[in-house]
Amino acid sequence: MIDRKAVHEWAQRYLACAGGKPQREFLENRAFGETCEALGFAMDGGQAFSRRFSEASFHDVRALAAHIMDVDDAALLGSAIFSKWRYLTRWAMGPADRENDPLVWFTLAFLRLEQLTAEERDHPQLFGRTVKKLILRSSECWFWALSEDGIKRQRLSFSESGRGTLSEDRVRMYPETATRLWTIPFRVHREKAAFLFQVLTLLAQSGLPKPEIRICDGGDWTLRLSDGEGHADIYDGEFPIDPGIFPGGLSAMIRRETGLSNAWAFDGHSWESITNLTVEFLPQWKETPAGAPQTAGQRREILELDGVADQLTYEKDGTRLTIRGGVRDQLEACSRDGMFAPPETRCQCAEAPVLFPDMDRDRCDLRYRIVVRYRRQPEQLLEGSFDRNGLPETWPAFADRVTAFFRSRTEGALMNPALYRWRPREAGEYIYCSVVFQEGGKRYHYRTEDETLRIGDRVLVPVGPDNEPKPVTIVNIEYFQPADAPFPPSRTKVILGRVK
Repeated sequence: MIDRKAVHEWAQRYLACAGGKPQREFLENRAFGETCEALGFAMDGGQAFSRRFSEASFHDVRALAAHIMDVDDAALLGSAIFSKWRYLTRWAMGPADRENDPLVWFTLAFLRLEQLTAEERDHPQLFGRTVKKLILRSSECWFWALSEDGIKRQRLSFSESGRGTLSEDRVRMYPETATRLWTIPFRVHREKAAFLFQVLTLLAQSGLPKPEIRICDGGDWTLRLSDGEGHADIYDGEFPIDPGIFPGGLSAMIRRETGLSNAWAFDGHSWESITNLTVEFLPQWKETPAGAPQTAGQRREILELDGVADQLTYEKDGTRLTIRGGVRDQLEACSRDGMFAPPETRCQCAEAPVLFPDMDRDRCDLRYRIVVRYRRQPEQLLEGSFDRNGLPETWPAFADRVTAFFRSRTEGALMNPALYRWRPREAGEYIYCSVVFQEGGKRYHYRTEDETLRIGDRVLVPVGPDNEPKPVTIVNIEYFQPADAPFPPSRTKVILGRVK
């Protein structure tokens, strides 16, 4: 006879540290086996559990999920946990995280063990039946997500058959109006759907503590659970959305099983927090392209924003500058604004922005490398040409934020608008130069086919009805297709040449 209260407390201690490094430390601690013996569990290699259910349920997390709600013997399940731990730490000759989803296997087992040993008064159920369909509507949390553009709201409808839809709306609050942004119908394999609903059923019937509601939470959500037989309940605050007991969270599991890389409804917000961002500027010009600033030939630069240390580090020409404070908040702001979002959280529908537009690799050898590390998602490596075509579309806004950390203007390339806003000329485009007759004066457009001209050059242009040559200074160079030109190409005067 096992001590149900002691087993219940032990299961709760495990679940409190599940979902990350503390969970691995819990499993790899030698005291785990001693505790199992003290609680009265038998180490039988999982034989009793395998005979009752299947051998696969002892080794495979999906097979376990298929039987988990049928397990009604806490002593049998505890012995299976003890035997699984011994198998992974001794017989398998390797750490637990090398086995196929062992952390999720243990989490499911401990969730059920916690249920089986709980006192009725301490074990309120969310939904006492088998979950076969859910409808979840979740808005972005955090008050700072509110803006003139409103907030995003997702709706996930999913059934045990594997069919479902995911949609996203833009909601304005005063007055409340909703605009549908996109809808994605999906279908997953029945076995994957069954696994997810077995997990959801287990969570719905668990005795996990309610999530802490913080004063900064500004989102809302409603959850409708159904057993497919006419019984359904609606909840709006009692269900622990995205509990951290699974590696990466419940949202990550749903994204992985359904392939819905842009689903964040269980997260409560649509962004993944950036913890570290490292940018390298790699000058590799074969020759300086037309219109590119002279700074293109300078040396390598490294910029690192470390949210953990809350500091910014900038290296250039052997000089290192460190700025402390404000970095963590800035990275969180970048996360909220969708800068450098990981592929798993970017919308994959037709309206989704393109991360890297087509780039001219033959002419542009000025490169960059960005490594983005997130709180939960795997790190992301971004590479490309350092120009308007190759950089992420949010780079100008990011550069402005980083520049604010420096008390004086930096001469580096990473934050130089003239460099990151430049792009190579494409076929069929005309070169338009903005020129001024005196510093700070009015700008005028002239055309040229001289690709060697650069910003700051002094040139001669025709002026007036007699086309009298006048010296001017080039302040900007842009490329336009005829239909997009600021003035029709046939009516735009042409630069005569450089001032000698």
